[in-house]
Amino acid sequence: MAETALVKLFNQQPSAKTLYDNAYGYAVFDSRKFSLMFHTNAGSGVAVERESDKRTYMRMFGVGVALGIGGKFYQQVVIFDSKQAFNDFVEKGWEAASEASVVAGDEGEELGAHFNGGVAVYQLDPKGLLIDANVSGSKYWVNEELTNSQ
Repeated sequence: MAETALVKLFNQQPSAKTLYDNAYGYAVFDSRKFSLMFHTNAGSGVAVERESDKRTYMRMFGVGVALGIGGKFYQQVVIFDSKQAFNDFVEKGWEAASEASVVAGDEGEELGAHFNGGVAVYQLDPKGLLIDANVSGSKYWVNEELTNSQ
């Protein structure tokens, strides 16, 4: 999953390859989002330290207030420019966001990436039917069972 998502990202956003080449690590999540007055999103993925290829398997869940209706499925790629940013994400795992999206079938229009505090976030291949504007928070946490089974 992670390697395929990176190839898609580099094809869709060539500038992301430069960030990746200089990054400490990255994370990839398969996610789904649903919205009807309230917004929920959930998914699972892996965070990878590039130098050691150490993998930390993770889960995520988010809620928020939304003006919209529908759902979408997407991949999220997060690139960390430093060990500090990577460790903060793996150990604390919080994100707050506001976004606006329109997704219909395999076509979508939305903000694809933002860079903040040493972290770049990209959303790839939104699919579904969603018209949404929301303010939300997501919690990412380590899937101890899967991570410890490596």
